[in-house]
This record gives sequence, C-alpha cells and structure tokens, in this order.
Amino acid sequence: MEKKRRIGIDCLYAVPGKTFGTWVFAKNLVEEITRLDAESQYFIFLNRPAAAELGLERPNVRLVMPSLIRRSISLRFVTV
Repeated sequence: MEKKRRIGIDCLYAVPGKTFGTWVFAKNLVEEITRLDAESQYFIFLNRPAAAELGLERPNVRLVMPSLIRRSISLRFVTV
C-alpha cells in the first residue's frame, strides 16, 4: 500500500490586494497543482484574507491559517 504524499505550500506572504503578482501566482499554482494531483494531501499555509479569496474546497486540500503576530513572522526564520 502506497503512502499518500503530504505537501505543504507556504503562501503566507501572498496577500490579495497588496502583493499582486505574488498573490496571482500563488493562487493559480495552488488551484492547478491540487487539481492535477488529487492523490497527494496538500496543506496550504496562508493568511485569512487569502483563504477567504481562494475559496478552494477539495478533499485533498487543507487550508492552514496560523495565528502569527507581525513581529513573529521574522522570528520564524531564525528559530529552527
């Protein structure tokens, strides 16, 4: 029995209305890759405005909205 792949995609910096190119790219990437690969389980990390606009409901997709305060965003890069 083959184990399902679990794939995480970090879209936390893609903010609708603020990071135009980044948001459009991230949105299109997530929509297409999850459509083409229904066998893997996808965890999409994003902010609340992006989750509301993405509106993606697929059985292989889980939207994860971590509660990060602004100053902790930079700290996640220095803590391992």
